[in-house]
Amino acid sequence: MTANLITEITKQAFSDTGPLARRINNYQPNPVQIEYAEKVASVFESGSRSKVAVGLIEAGTGIGKTLGYAIPLLAYSALTGQRVAISTHTVQLQSQLLSMGGDIDTARQVIQELTGKPLVTAPRLGLRHFVSPVRIRCAMAEKGINEGDASDSVKKFIHWADSSETGLFMEWTALNGEIPVEFSIREICCEHYLPPAEKNRYEKHKECAKTADVIVTNHTLTLMHALSSSKNILDDSDSRPLSILVADEADRIEAAAELLVNNSASLMSMRSLFSQQKDPSSKGILEGIQSIFDLARRFDPERETNTGKSYLSLRDNPSVLAQITAQIDKMTPLFDHAIKHCPDNEVKEEMAFTKKALSVFNARTEKGLVSVTPLIHYSDVRRLPSLRLVNPSAGTVFGLLWKNDRDTDEKSYLESVLLTSATLSDGQEHSLKSMANAMGLFKAKDYSLVTGIYEPVDFGRISLVLPDAQAPLPTVASGDDEFSTDPTWVGYIADMITEAAGSGGRVLALTLSYRDTQMIADALKGRLPETGVIIQHTGTEPVHPLLDRFKKTEGAILLSPCCWEGVNLPGLVKNLVITRIPFSPPDKVRAGMTRESMAKKGFSQQTITAAIFGQSVVHTRRKLRQAMGRGIRQKNDVSRIWLGDRRILGQHAKLRLDSCLPARFAPMLETADTFLLDGVILSPEVKEKPKTIVWGKIAYI
Repeated sequence: MTANLITEITKQAFSDTGPLARRINNYQPNPVQIEYAEKVASVFESGSRSKVAVGLIEAGTGIGKTLGYAIPLLAYSALTGQRVAISTHTVQLQSQLLSMGGDIDTARQVIQELTGKPLVTAPRLGLRHFVSPVRIRCAMAEKGINEGDASDSVKKFIHWADSSETGLFMEWTALNGEIPVEFSIREICCEHYLPPAEKNRYEKHKECAKTADVIVTNHTLTLMHALSSSKNILDDSDSRPLSILVADEADRIEAAAELLVNNSASLMSMRSLFSQQKDPSSKGILEGIQSIFDLARRFDPERETNTGKSYLSLRDNPSVLAQITAQIDKMTPLFDHAIKHCPDNEVKEEMAFTKKALSVFNARTEKGLVSVTPLIHYSDVRRLPSLRLVNPSAGTVFGLLWKNDRDTDEKSYLESVLLTSATLSDGQEHSLKSMANAMGLFKAKDYSLVTGIYEPVDFGRISLVLPDAQAPLPTVASGDDEFSTDPTWVGYIADMITEAAGSGGRVLALTLSYRDTQMIADALKGRLPETGVIIQHTGTEPVHPLLDRFKKTEGAILLSPCCWEGVNLPGLVKNLVITRIPFSPPDKVRAGMTRESMAKKGFSQQTITAAIFGQSVVHTRRKLRQAMGRGIRQKNDVSRIWLGDRRILGQHAKLRLDSCLPARFAPMLETADTFLLDGVILSPEVKEKPKTIVWGKIAYI
């Protein structure tokens, strides 16, 4: 391939007289989008399996990120004949990418016009993204729903489930919205234990994906592909292997990896599940679980050291590990018989999940993966044991896709990889290094790295309301090392939300828990004349119906802990209330393993603590940036952002509020209002002295 040919095609596509201009009404070239696209093209042009090219490039909301990477990606595939993939975290983005007339469809048409090569695009999703007609009817029987007497929406859904060519829930959602309220996806999706005929559409789906030029998949499947020694999840042994991967929503890869790699199985829950069953197989499983439970209790480190250590590493106790894996091997053949004889479908699902968790534990232990540590985790108070697989740096699994080694002549699986998102950094390019570490970038000994941060120059407007420096803290001590939500802070937040609602427009209030949500909602009911506008997310229902209510209700106030990211409400969020700093303390087990590992390497306790908590600070900054993006979703959006946690102002934090704002909004700090304890909004022009936000050491509460 001629050098720079992808860049040249990219320039042609985005020119004011190019194919995009002929397909998009009122098209105007966006210089920032074009610069981003050309940087992406340079990554794809420079990579090879002996020296992989890695792009770590942030593209803020509003620059046209998807087209910016899709044009050079599809140009590469058309010019080389190689297969490429796009991996995302959310189903919403997958649906958006695959929709007719969406960005991928547009890019495909543009590249065909410029190169003459038609490309085939296809989704590649997991089994549980497919509907099971058999399980629909089982669910109806359990709920006492007769098909002839069912609602019109249920009848329509059943007809679709029986006749759909794809069987993808994504297809139903695109055509009809959410599935009927009578069902949950969990109880009607395909499972591995179903007969082959029930999974025919899934098998056909897999084959189509393996022959497509461009596939759109999710981070979980991509990570499974990385872990597969034969790389057979997204590829076929006879097909063209993937050459380039674009990981959109790359900031979510680490979370996806933790769910996949850090497997956990509660022995107490398993014991409770099988103690209710009467068949011989279930009794045999129960005996095996009890044996592991007793073994775990005998080797509880608290019995020997009295230090409160929460885990026992089974790598350091191979005899215990051998006894556990032997018991699991003995139990595994009994599961199918137990599932077959269980009359309750929900219990069947739990049994199948338990079998999978134990099988994964044994399989990964037997493989001897050095990146995964098998251990027994003990609960804090009752010391109840669970089996766990932990990788202190789970995100590095992704790096297996581009790992190479000149000394052993090991080649990278990919030629190039692009990690992109609207929030990869804290606004500074040097902070991208933390993402590079999380992704295991440095597994490749020979690579080229391209970094960049691109923000739109003119996209939306915000104003800020800061908390009173004397406002109550969100939590109060309720016991030794225990904290609870302060009712006085709840009242302050309720006053803030009431003031926001009174200023006009809808209010999206982001909380950190369903308990906080309940307490704030209760406080609001005594302050608002019309309580019908309060939309409270209780956790017993999905968020999508609540978002629909929010769109339809004038002056709506939505309180939810699940809207920090992935929520797209253009033009509707006039007021965004961030109730608390979204700081999550490090996982005790992972932190303990990291502490032990670093101590063995000679690091000081101060350095170790800084490293452990530093990563949490980076995650918190990123989550705050994601949250603020909920208010600005299109060019003409105007949103007021209210901050209810006074720690954002403190002299004892490293969060740096200015780094949580897109650069174009940083000057808004100089003109920020303050919401006082008495409910009065204080403007900066009447303050004695503008507040200077200085950041020192963080205080963790």
